Amino acid sequence: GRSVCNDVLRLPSGQLFAGGIRRFDPQGYFRNLQDLNEFASLNNCKFLYVQFPHKMDRKGCFLPSGYKKDHGHEVVDRFLQLLTDAHVPFVDTRSTLDGDVQSINRYFFKTDHHWNFDGAFKVFPVVVKALIQQLGMDQRIAEPYFDSAAWKRIKADRTFMGSTGRRVGSLFADLDDLYYYLPAFGTEIDKAVSTSRRYVHGTFDEVIVEKALLSRPESPFVDRGYSLYGSDYDHVRYVNHAAPVSRRLLITKDSYALPVIAWMTTVFKMIDVIDLRHYKKMTLLEAAKAWHPDAIVIMHNPGALKVSQSKLWTFGEVRSSDACGRLHAPRDIRIVSRAHAFNYETFEEDLRPGSTYYLSAAGVELTSGATESVSVALYDKTLKRVASRQRLSCRGVLECTVAVPDDAHGYSIL
Repeated sequence: GRSVCNDVLRLPSGQLFAGGIRRFDPQGYFRNLQDLNEFASLNNCKFLYVQFPHKMDRKGCFLPSGYKKDHGHEVVDRFLQLLTDAHVPFVDTRSTLDGDVQSINRYFFKTDHHWNFDGAFKVFPVVVKALIQQLGMDQRIAEPYFDSAAWKRIKADRTFMGSTGRRVGSLFADLDDLYYYLPAFGTEIDKAVSTSRRYVHGTFDEVIVEKALLSRPESPFVDRGYSLYGSDYDHVRYVNHAAPVSRRLLITKDSYALPVIAWMTTVFKMIDVIDLRHYKKMTLLEAAKAWHPDAIVIMHNPGALKVSQSKLWTFGEVRSSDACGRLHAPRDIRIVSRAHAFNYETFEEDLRPGSTYYLSAAGVELTSGATESVSVALYDKTLKRVASRQRLSCRGVLECTVAVPDDAHGYSIL
C-alpha cells in the first residue's frame, strides 16, 4: 500500500516516477546548438535537433497533489522557443504521444524512465520524415517502412524491469511487458562498434537486436531489456547498402534514441552514432570534418536539459583548419601473404603526435581471405607493438579514423 519507496513514487496508474526535472535556464545549451547549426551550414551539411517526449503530462496532473511539480515541459518549451527565434531546425515529437496521462501509461515503461518501444515506434516515422525533408528529398521514398505491415510486433510477457523499478524491487514495482519490433522485409546491415572493435554483418535481427537480453535473467536487478536495440556505445557505425535514402547521418544522442536509430538503419545508407558522454577520440565537430555527413542530428529527451548533462551539449571545436591529416598512399595497396597469421602493409611515414588521421578507400576489392578480419592498427615502431586496433568492414568503402596520442612518437599505420 505504500506510494513512496527509496525516493521513487508509485502513481495511482501503477507508473513509477523519480528524479523530476527542475527549472533550468537552457541558454548555454542553446548557444552551443546554434553554433553547431552554423557550423553545419558553413560545411554544406544539414542540421536537425530532435526533441523526444517526457514521462510526464503537460498539465502536471500525473503527479498527486502535495508533490513537487516537474518542470520538464516548461524547460523544453523555453528551449524550443529559443531555437524558433534563431531559426534553428528542430522537430518536437512530444505531441505525437499526446502528453496526457493515458498516453504516458501506454507509451512509457512502468518501471523505467524511458519510453517503451511502442512509443518509440510511433515517433520513428516523424523523425525520418523530418530528416528527409531537411535533406530536400521526397518523403514518399521511405513511406513503405512506416507501414505496420512491414514490421512484426512481438510481445515478451512480464520480461522487463527498468532502472526505476530496480531501485524499489519487483514486489513494489512489478514487471513490464516488452513489445518490440522486427522488420518483416529482407535486410542486410553492417555494424561496427568502436569500443569493442566488434564488426557484425547480417540481417537486422542478427546485427541490431541483442537477442540474449530477451531471456529473463535470474534476477530482475540485472535486467538490461531496454538495451535490446543496442547500448550507449562511444561510437557505432551502421551501413546499409540497400537503404532507400543514400545519405550519411552523424547522430549524437542520449539513450532515448536507441530504438529509433535502430529502425532508421533500414532507411539510411550510413549512420555514425556518437555518445558525447563516452567518445574521446574526437570532438563532434572534428568527426563532422572527418566524415563529411549529409546531416548532423541531435536527439535528446527532456532529461538532457539539466546542468548535470553538459557533456551532451559540448560539441568541441576544430583545433586547426586541417583537423585530420590525410595519408597518401599508392592507388593499389597489395597485402602479400606471409608465413604468420597476420598479413599487413605499413605506412612508413611518422605520424604527428596529437593528430587525427582519416583513411578511406572506395571500392575495396577483396580477392582472398576473410572480410571480418581486416583491421587498421596504430603501430609503435620503437617498441614494435600495436598500440590500438579497430576492425573494419570492407563492403564498398573501407573507412576509419585514427587518433594519435599526444605523447606518441615514431608511430605508423599498420
